Amino acid sequence: MKLHKICATSVLAIAAFSFITCAPITAARAEPAPELMLNSDGRSLVTKDNKPFFWLGDTAWNMFYKLNPVSAKQYFLDRKSKSYNVVLAIVLSGAPQQKNLLGETTLLTQDPKRPWSAKNPYDPTKPNEKYFANVDALVREANSLGFVVGLVPTWAVNVTGANAIFNETNARVYGEYLGKRYRSSQVVWILGGDQAATGYENVWRAMAEGLSAGDGGKGLKTYHPGIGSSSTWFENDKWLSFNSMQSGHSRTRHVGSEEFDMVAHDYALNPVKPVIDLESGYENIPNGLNQGRTDTTSVPSDQRLSDYDVRTKAYWSVFSGAFGYTYGAFGVVVFHVPGDSKRWGIDIEWQKALQFPGAGQMKYLRSLMSGTAMQGRVPAPELIASDPGQNYNRIMALRSQDSSHVLVYSTSGQPFKVNLSKLVGHKMINARWYNPRVGGYSPIVQITPPNGSFSALPVTEFVPPSRETSLRPGGIPAAAISPGHDWVLVLTAF
Repeated sequence: MKLHKICATSVLAIAAFSFITCAPITAARAEPAPELMLNSDGRSLVTKDNKPFFWLGDTAWNMFYKLNPVSAKQYFLDRKSKSYNVVLAIVLSGAPQQKNLLGETTLLTQDPKRPWSAKNPYDPTKPNEKYFANVDALVREANSLGFVVGLVPTWAVNVTGANAIFNETNARVYGEYLGKRYRSSQVVWILGGDQAATGYENVWRAMAEGLSAGDGGKGLKTYHPGIGSSSTWFENDKWLSFNSMQSGHSRTRHVGSEEFDMVAHDYALNPVKPVIDLESGYENIPNGLNQGRTDTTSVPSDQRLSDYDVRTKAYWSVFSGAFGYTYGAFGVVVFHVPGDSKRWGIDIEWQKALQFPGAGQMKYLRSLMSGTAMQGRVPAPELIASDPGQNYNRIMALRSQDSSHVLVYSTSGQPFKVNLSKLVGHKMINARWYNPRVGGYSPIVQITPPNGSFSALPVTEFVPPSRETSLRPGGIPAAAISPGHDWVLVLTAF
């Protein structure tokens, strides 16, 4: 079959090459957060009135400890302006003695009249009402501005660590307390927290049972692991509403275990459940996380994850079948302020980290995926007629259920071939380039099938408008010193 090629110069010949910035998808007036439910397709989430919900989450782990209602509103308004609709926060830190800005701990000790000690530990059956008053205020504010709150009942070390305070009995009591307290709020329950569940599965099951008893089963539930997925332990548990994973804070992983492979693995499981990456690489975090550095070691910018790095992970995840994505800005995730620990090379206070470029680019992904045509989207590797590549050479395709709309993601702007005969239409195909950095489209190129037959369309090569040519050792794009050159081909058949 004859091979056709469509490149950026072809577009230039038709019209001046320009980009149209997408209008923000957030309304000027905030609407309250929706109640979320599982979609009947088993692949996604919908609101209670059955509207599709694309999860664009922001990681705010220490929100309840480091923010008050005033500073929290500053944070929420910024994330609202960038189209986020979910924020993730920890209710009980990995250190139960940690205090919020008012000097309150999440729990009281077994004997509240005596100070905390090994013989008088914090008690999960004794929540501190003064601490939870601030949690209540922040959840209310978040919900009022349209955010669903992903609540982590406790960081996993309190279940799995040497100084663990949870067992099956008190985990259920604590879960029921939280479920009752927030049954009228729009929350999603995220059990776990950076740890494998091995050996402690029944403690987490007891906590999930308590949450359901408290909120009547209203809140969706998942599990946040260390590197890996909740499916390892809970795929067959009915309480697990959707699978979550942590793909980690490295630019790349070994072939066969990259983020797109991890998502695709869970997407293919039976029983079918929605899947999402709850912790990918944070923007500005040192590549590989610690790499042997001390808390105060300065980490050069080229050794930190850039906006290009986090953007590619977001597109890899969604194009593999995830129902959304969770972004994190290193600095915001713990609400870093001067004087805090510089663990893992954290070096920018949270108000400045809010403005990392990748944080603003996530809205273009949500905009691209929120169109009516892409509801019920399906990964479509069969459309790629060339080597799909690995890591930063990856090519990925996504199609609508009726195959009339197709998106193809080129991670580094490398050319690729598409089997156009697999599209479904009647007259022609419109082809456009979408820029993930600014959210704009190039002018339209029209492809007319011979004799009106889509099955007769040839395998066609598409050449993105630009590509990454500066490479790190091993052929990885120099993302830290370049804005990156990823592109999305948008094909619409009529």
